[in-house]
Amino acid sequence: MVLVEAVYGVAWLIFAPIEWTVRGLVDWAPNNKFKFIEVFAVLIAVTAFFIDYTDRKEERLVRMWNLATDKREGNSGKIPALEFLNKQGKALEGISIPNAYLFGVNLKSAFLRKANLKSANLSFSDLRYARISGGVFSESELQSANLNWADLSNADLRGAQLLDADFSNANLSYANFTAADFYGASLRNTNIGGTDFRNAKNLTQRQIDDACIGINDAPPKLPNHLAPPAKFCDPGFGDEGTGAGNAPKIER
Repeated sequence: MVLVEAVYGVAWLIFAPIEWTVRGLVDWAPNNKFKFIEVFAVLIAVTAFFIDYTDRKEERLVRMWNLATDKREGNSGKIPALEFLNKQGKALEGISIPNAYLFGVNLKSAFLRKANLKSANLSFSDLRYARISGGVFSESELQSANLNWADLSNADLRGAQLLDADFSNANLSYANFTAADFYGASLRNTNIGGTDFRNAKNLTQRQIDDACIGINDAPPKLPNHLAPPAKFCDPGFGDEGTGAGNAPKIER
């Protein structure tokens, strides 16, 4: 909304003098032929402005996408590019940027289905409500990442570093967390139905007890010393496409 108002403001500053000039001619003219010229000139000018604005916006989206998918490892401008694309509602489905340095990136509500972020650094990132089903995050770093209400069903997080990560209300059903490190991670009200936790590190019974299993899901695959949680997730599991319960709708 702020952007639209800004665009209209700039358009007014550009074309108001034209309109005033033509109106002066209309008042001076002995007939109404200048009224046609007034309307025509203003319409042409405004149309040209918005065509140019649309073209520039599309060019920027393409430029940001190319920057976000740059094959070079590390940041390389990927963080601001990804955040811009996400705020513009651009789906990031299938994006492949392994080894990317995305420390602290804000991708709340991002559509990252089947994204490849293998060995990426996403520590302290904001991935709340993100749709990451089928994504590849094996050996990635997600220390202190916020994944509340995120959908990571069928995702690959083998060997991921999840220290203090927050998976509260998230959907981890049938994801693969083999050999992942769960030290200090939160699984409060998290759906772990069918999730593979075999050989997971620092995973405790208390964390598992905080989680739940989807009514129609299989029990999780756990290390031998751990037992599945005793509770089922809320019947509304999966509503809004994310989370282990009824996630509220939010804006980006």
